[in-house]
Amino acid sequence: MSQQPHGYMRVQPTPPAPYNIESGVLHRAKLYPLPEFDGNPEDWPLFYSSFADTTREFNYSDRQNLMRLQKALKGDAKRAVTSLLIFPENVPNILEELRFNFGRPELLIRAQLRKVQSFPNITEDRMEQVLDLSNQVRNITAFFKSARCEQHLVNPTLLEHLISKLPASKQFEWSKHASTVTPFATVETFAEWVGNLAKIIAIMPKVADKATHSTSFRAPRRSDQRPVIASRFLHSSQGNINQQWMCIACNQSHSLEDCPQFKTRNIENRWALVKRQRLCFACLQGGHNLQSCQKKKRCNIQECQRVHHRLLHASSNTHTVTSATTNNAEVVLSCQGECRSILFKVIPVTLFGPKGHMETHAMFDEDSSISLLEEDVANQLGLNGQSSSLTLQWYGENTATEKSRIVSLEVQGNQGGAPFPLKNAPTVKSLNLPSQSFQNYRHFGNLPVASYNNVKPTLLLGLDNSFLGIATETVTNGPSQLIAAKTKLGWLAYGPTDKMDSTSPRVLMIRDPPLSKKICNMVEEYFTLENLGVKAAVIEGEDDMRAKAILKSTAIKIGDRYEIGLLWKQDDIVFPPSYDMAKRR
Repeated sequence: MSQQPHGYMRVQPTPPAPYNIESGVLHRAKLYPLPEFDGNPEDWPLFYSSFADTTREFNYSDRQNLMRLQKALKGDAKRAVTSLLIFPENVPNILEELRFNFGRPELLIRAQLRKVQSFPNITEDRMEQVLDLSNQVRNITAFFKSARCEQHLVNPTLLEHLISKLPASKQFEWSKHASTVTPFATVETFAEWVGNLAKIIAIMPKVADKATHSTSFRAPRRSDQRPVIASRFLHSSQGNINQQWMCIACNQSHSLEDCPQFKTRNIENRWALVKRQRLCFACLQGGHNLQSCQKKKRCNIQECQRVHHRLLHASSNTHTVTSATTNNAEVVLSCQGECRSILFKVIPVTLFGPKGHMETHAMFDEDSSISLLEEDVANQLGLNGQSSSLTLQWYGENTATEKSRIVSLEVQGNQGGAPFPLKNAPTVKSLNLPSQSFQNYRHFGNLPVASYNNVKPTLLLGLDNSFLGIATETVTNGPSQLIAAKTKLGWLAYGPTDKMDSTSPRVLMIRDPPLSKKICNMVEEYFTLENLGVKAAVIEGEDDMRAKAILKSTAIKIGDRYEIGLLWKQDDIVFPPSYDMAKRR
């Protein structure tokens, strides 16, 4: 055999088995079957090593190996070499073709990286998952060694992916250990370390209990299914074994859809629990997903056509917050309650646009991730911008979506100074911010803090323009007193006052829809315009209108035929003057 790149050997054809002179019959060697191979790159090293070892050990000929390959190859692997599975001399070519299609090192590495990426991040309350991570890391290490790809064990990107699966506390412990490894830590070093960590975690009481319970009953499942998350247990009564459900919401013996506690939760919490436990959206059970669920059907609540359980239905005035939309959420929180009067950070400003300037009031809100401007103000300043959508959500699960524009303008404090640009500020129909009044306090002295009476801000300055609200100077008279702060837009006052006030709570959340939603809206808007039914107006001439009128007024049925007047005939026929022509004749 000759050594090939990446540790693979070319199996040379062997001579036919000799005749036994005494018996005159051909020795028949036992054909040990090869493991089935369907084209999965992860199975290629085992398949090839089994082929090479048995061929070398039992001196199989190409004809015998061809018989073994015909039985072992399945699926994509067999389709790739179907035309070669005829003649024994094609065996070396078959192996080379299989190696190129399914055994190249990059394919093997990519398959292992997919395993790492699909492994979930481990949280502090799910430390038992470290055992699974340890097994996977050790398998990857052994796989790279058996495939003669040891160079990938020093891949820093792969090592970083593996470390990121650990909780923060264990990442810190690994970093301390890695700093003592010379010359540097590798995937093999991490496999040894996480293996020792798994041994410690395995003897923890809670983890040991979970392992005991998990082995007491294990439902049969296919290899492509996730483990069953909804817990089940067995108990014996008078010799009969009964299977019951253990609810993951309240740990009682009933299914999740029958759980009273689960039904009392709001829609967001129900969705969060189902996703956290990786349950099917259609039947609220584990072990499979929505695509493979045999009980899936449409919701049909309020004509909802989505495929999910009826307990997960969000009515028209509610919105289910998923992990994807949460990451794209732009949040604005402004809360007020029945307590001492509180002054928000309101300051008089001057706004500049193409049509001039306008004096108004702005409010700083450190809990807002974006700045907002009222639509009327944007129109008065002549601001133009790209259309967008904003989804407004209040407590009580009330939502509303309105059209918006992304505009840019300039803002200046009323105490002078250079104007500052405000870029990419969305507009809203009405901010509905609380109105407030302020009269200069005595302990502020001669500070130029502007007084105002019953003003309502039309501009909200969020964290995207937080540099405007940085306080360079502050003046205070002690705890629970107003604070004066100097910002780039001038002096302002905020904080608690001695006046008692009662106002309704205000909580506003504004979410910027994700890119996929924007694309859906664009496609929907496009087809809406295409289906307006607007057609080009057909302008008829006088002759056409007159012909239609004659057709309508003269058409009569006589027998099995219709009689219609002359459509081209004029009512006032004027003959050309022919007297002179007739006289010349």
